[in-house]
Amino acid sequence: MATDAPSVRAPSEPRTLSVSIHPRQTFVALAAFAVLISVIGVVTAVAYDQAGRAPDWGLRFVDVNGEANLPAWYSVLLLAASSLVIAAIARSRRAEQRADWPAWAVLAVFVLVMSLDEMAGIHELVGGQIDDRWEVPVIGGYAWIIPGTIVGVVGLLVLLRAFTSLTPRTKRDMLVAVALFGAGALGLEVVEARITGSDPDVGVDFFLVTGAQECLEMVGAALFLTLLVEELCRTSTVIDLRDPLEQVARPSPV
Repeated sequence: MATDAPSVRAPSEPRTLSVSIHPRQTFVALAAFAVLISVIGVVTAVAYDQAGRAPDWGLRFVDVNGEANLPAWYSVLLLAASSLVIAAIARSRRAEQRADWPAWAVLAVFVLVMSLDEMAGIHELVGGQIDDRWEVPVIGGYAWIIPGTIVGVVGLLVLLRAFTSLTPRTKRDMLVAVALFGAGALGLEVVEARITGSDPDVGVDFFLVTGAQECLEMVGAALFLTLLVEELCRTSTVIDLRDPLEQVARPSPV
């Protein structure tokens, strides 16, 4: 009795995830939310200060200079998402046997630690230990700026190594994002230290500086994340970035 030969299944083609996204609109939305919560935080803090009202849950929830609240959550979200995208880029480059994949892997860990620090305030704990042991001139109780600057330089070196394979435009935009974040995280932090001195209970100028500081950090992180998604979709073999406007403009095949 004849039997049918077992069918042989042809190897399946790798599936491609198509993502419809408009990079510029995505960045505008992320940055607009950063500006919105920064403005709300500053306006609320100034209103409480002018009214002589004691801080309560409402202020603490939107305080840009606080921890474990809305601005902190958004910063952690942007950094954690960036770390995941960087890890995906590193994995893609490793599969392609690119020489720069270790730099991207290290960068993913570095940004992940930054998100953890943003959530747990590790830099403030380190700064507190330094303040307890030494008197730091100029920056007063903001001694964490010293190790923070060192860590920032190390991170910049890792960034530059990872960015060697990027296109000139992407590399330029990435450096702009890093500059925005650094201006908020370190530059305006020094200004804040000079304003407060040894007394953190100051006026409107303090709230404006802290608001600008956190806003720059979040806008820089939003731009960084948007550019990383673009880079992942540009180089990945399993993710296809599609701009909706280009899809509309592109004639359908006959």
